[in-house]
Amino acid sequence: MKISPLRQNPRACIQVDEVESDLNWRSALAFGNFEEVTEESERQEVLSRLFHKYPMLTPVEGSVIHDADTQDIIVFRISIDWLTGVAGH
Repeated sequence: MKISPLRQNPRACIQVDEVESDLNWRSALAFGNFEEVTEESERQEVLSRLFHKYPMLTPVEGSVIHDADTQDIIVFRISIDWLTGVAGH
């Protein structure tokens, strides 16, 4: 449901949080443009690097590694324009 609007308006924002406790946390926001990866060899390279770096992804994501056909998987990147963040201590 989020890909369709991104295809129409590629401006995107993603937030990543690291929370150790209520008082010890960090949060970063990245702003940029959604770019869908459609060329098959690049798609395979991106998926291969992703699963190599993060072998313990959830079973849904991990099952892709063993499937020969990845055509139904949407591969994209966010080209970051700027970052911001905050931390609580």
